[in-house]
Amino acid sequence: MNRFSHSALASLTAFTAAALLLFTAAPVDSQMATDGPQPPEAALLAAKAANKALLEKQRATLDRLDAIQKDASQLRIFVRRS
Repeated sequence: MNRFSHSALASLTAFTAAALLLFTAAPVDSQMATDGPQPPEAALLAAKAANKALLEKQRATLDRLDAIQKDASQLRIFVRRS
């Protein structure tokens, strides 16, 4: 097999692998099939619910970070006293 044929075969293999990944990849949540087209109001309500859940999760994370920061500052105070 000459070099050109080997290069062409490698390119074809890479292209086939990329196409396979593209067409067999699992869809993300926003691409999941639904029961049919949703009215705009339902889509808006779903987006609002998702945003609310995300905001609550971010608030909980922020609260945990604040608690960690408070604990770290208290540790600094105790270290200075020692």
